[in-house]
Amino acid sequence: MTTILRQATKALLNEVVINVAPDFSGRLTVYVENGELKAYRPYSPEEFTATLGTFIELAVRAGWKVTPPEEE
Repeated sequence: MTTILRQATKALLNEVVINVAPDFSGRLTVYVENGELKAYRPYSPEEFTATLGTFIELAVRAGWKVTPPEEE
């Protein structure tokens, strides 16, 4: 790696430290603001993150009828 590329890469990277137990394995939601870790939360095994569209699709696949509210 060239010196210029190494310097550019170092300038773009910011180290974020997340404190977890040494035996931790799993997924986390992290919130970083201006390169600084503001918050994080581990997921429990049954949790996941999805968009509203994905949630609706999963509900439909599970047999739920999803309809938008009637406009007034």
